[in-house]
Amino acid sequence: MTKYLAVFCVVCFLGCTTDYHAGQPDGTVDATDAMTQQDGSPDAVASICGNGVVTGTEQCDGQDFGVLTCGTFGFVHGVLMCNSACAVDTSGCSNTTVCGDGIAEGTEECDQDDFRGVWCGDVPGFVAGQLVCTGSCTISTTLCLVSVCGDEVTTTPYEQCDGPDLGGLDCLGLGFDGGALSCADDCTPDTAGCTMDPFCGDGIVDEALGEECDEGGDQGYGIVDDKTCSDFLNLRDDPAGSHIYCGQCLYWTNQCIFQFCGNGIHEYGEVCDGSTSKHCLGTGTPVCATDCGSVDCSACESGACM
Repeated sequence: MTKYLAVFCVVCFLGCTTDYHAGQPDGTVDATDAMTQQDGSPDAVASICGNGVVTGTEQCDGQDFGVLTCGTFGFVHGVLMCNSACAVDTSGCSNTTVCGDGIAEGTEECDQDDFRGVWCGDVPGFVAGQLVCTGSCTISTTLCLVSVCGDEVTTTPYEQCDGPDLGGLDCLGLGFDGGALSCADDCTPDTAGCTMDPFCGDGIVDEALGEECDEGGDQGYGIVDDKTCSDFLNLRDDPAGSHIYCGQCLYWTNQCIFQFCGNGIHEYGEVCDGSTSKHCLGTGTPVCATDCGSVDCSACESGACM
């Protein structure tokens, strides 16, 4: 018995050691291929082709392709296959878009049940339902539900309101002080019924607030079109140009010239005041106009003065 056991051990030892020589695989698949070698060769973790797990130098094994895809090999779509030698077979890959393969690619809007993540709600005018993919791989919205303005149901984001359904909006939320909001026929808010308390900058002169003017905008600021400097006591327009401004809803006359016509003193902005430095050509006396803005030479014998 001992004799036969010794022979068996010798045979086993020889069989185990002949599979590797200097750390190299012998090309056969047996129990020794599951062993980890110590020499760092490519077959350090030996391949066991057919066990469904990529090991060693295998590109694939069954349905296990690791991180490999058709794209790894330069194709745009398709499915890799694995041959009996555990090498990748790319015959199932293609650069040609195939309508009907269930994968939406290239110019296809969809392919069978693949809609590229799009649904009815992503199509303008529709709010729900089921997209349909046609035989030519284009999207059909025949089963999608349309947003209907006038059905008294606000469908966001396509409608802001619908009839009595204001979609949560009110006058206060739209910047008004109060009032009643309504919905227009095009399902947008109608603010005609909203109210705003008077304030400087609303474009309406409110004397109760002490406003002299209100050109709208920030603090009612703007050029006043219906007033000139001469509308204000002792003021006249600057010959170089002047405007009456509205600021904080009060008149600003800082571009006007102060004028005290009638005090007999020739001041800035006046042509004359009472007397004049001009003389008639010939007999007569020129007259200063009542607005101190001109000299009347009609009293001169010659009708002219200098």
